[in-house]
Amino acid sequence: MVKKAILTGLCSLGLMVTAHAANIDIPGGDAMVPDTAYESYSYNSADMDLVEAQFRRRSGPVVAQTVRDGRRTLEQAKSYMEGNAKFLKRQANQSTVFIFDNDTQHIRFSMPYPSLENKVINDGTNPVVNVVNGSPQYYIKSMNADIVVDVDHKTTYTDRAFTYKTVKNGQWHQKYGIMTSIPGKEEKTEPRTNTGVEFSLPSDMNHVYRVNIINRGNGNPDHINYAEGALANYVIPSVEDTKAIDRYSNVEKWGNFEYRVFKNSKRKADYEPTSYGEETRVYEGGGIVQLVKRRPIFPNDEKHFYAGAFATIDTVSRKYPYSANDNATIWNNGVPAFSGSIKFDNGTNYTYFTIRDDQYVYSIEVAYKANEVKRSYHDIRNMVEMARLISRQNKQEFPVLKHLWEADVFKLP
Repeated sequence: MVKKAILTGLCSLGLMVTAHAANIDIPGGDAMVPDTAYESYSYNSADMDLVEAQFRRRSGPVVAQTVRDGRRTLEQAKSYMEGNAKFLKRQANQSTVFIFDNDTQHIRFSMPYPSLENKVINDGTNPVVNVVNGSPQYYIKSMNADIVVDVDHKTTYTDRAFTYKTVKNGQWHQKYGIMTSIPGKEEKTEPRTNTGVEFSLPSDMNHVYRVNIINRGNGNPDHINYAEGALANYVIPSVEDTKAIDRYSNVEKWGNFEYRVFKNSKRKADYEPTSYGEETRVYEGGGIVQLVKRRPIFPNDEKHFYAGAFATIDTVSRKYPYSANDNATIWNNGVPAFSGSIKFDNGTNYTYFTIRDDQYVYSIEVAYKANEVKRSYHDIRNMVEMARLISRQNKQEFPVLKHLWEADVFKLP
């Protein structure tokens, strides 16, 4: 299906934005989905319904027993089930952002699949990341699919070429019936379907980025359609050159933490450490207040850091009515972080970001009135999510990632 969108041109204060016609000639392209759908960090995720169904199937009988035992009333049980189902669906309704930003690479793109969720690293269901030839490779085990993202120096797919305004050398690929060894059950295999795209940035033809969605089973139509739609309507339109952020932000450093502030922001205050050691820098400018914080690592951060990050944004979202609650795992040069943004009905927007190393938890909070700032929701969140560790101190060993295109039979980590 061909996806077309026309952007109007305008000229103001010497700034020209030319008109573009987007054309993605790959399966799943839907002209009814706007090119900016990825900015909401959600894509009507099929994972959300899967999460709720699994929760009700597993927890329903347990909760029903508490009613029979007299530990809950029927109304309490219903409230418990509904409340937790909504919480889990909010958790599933998030995306994963990949950022490759170094001396030779300057790209970011999104996928409408959760990755870290609330799990701990290396518990058997989480992402793993390798560094091969200096570039991260990712293997993400999501709820109804496995995601593999990596970088190459040449295109390998030949099924179908496609064009889009932000990419070059676009290629699409799909393969059914890949017999895959099941981790922990080496004598058994199961079929999987691989749907993938390859592309380069127009400004960097030396790197080819490959995104694959591997669905369990041999071509479940619902899963395949979702994979095709996610790649065509979400992943490809989300491709951006990170150098564009340099136009409106400056880099600041705080020990091992590198973050960005708007060029018109000034550092207004530094708060003394709290009783638990949290320090805060305050920046203001253009109607935007930005707090940058760091605190020492707590004992439970090792296992519960990302669960706590999601709980923080979830708690904030419950304070006032809101129209959007967008959460994402950010993978920046191989290091995971968490980001959340909320659009409250009163016009206030709030963005939260957190990452940690072996010594500190770093976080950024940004608050502003949407109608009082010149920067867009998209620009503010992009700037915040470019924050990263200067040196990754917590080294972790991960299994070697097997390339899907090396053989029909492959073994996942």
